[in-house]
Amino acid sequence: MDRTVPTGAAMLRILGRLSRVLNRALGGKPGQTLCARIAVERGTQCRFCRLVGWFTSPNHCADELARWNRRGTAASQRVRKLRNHP
Repeated sequence: MDRTVPTGAAMLRILGRLSRVLNRALGGKPGQTLCARIAVERGTQCRFCRLVGWFTSPNHCADELARWNRRGTAASQRVRKLRNHP
């Protein structure tokens, strides 16, 4: 049986999905990563964010929070357009 190891990009997608599932299981918003949620609740310089930054990029939680904020803005604009469309 040949087992393939996920590439770097595939591994990041897997970890992102795992983060979203874990966040949702802990009562977070759908689609939000655990890092974005913790950054909202505790700030981007909390112990969790500093620990995650050690293993990923130094500003990972801040980046995830910015990505979440951009996503929310775009989603709310789409909803407004749909509501105003006849």
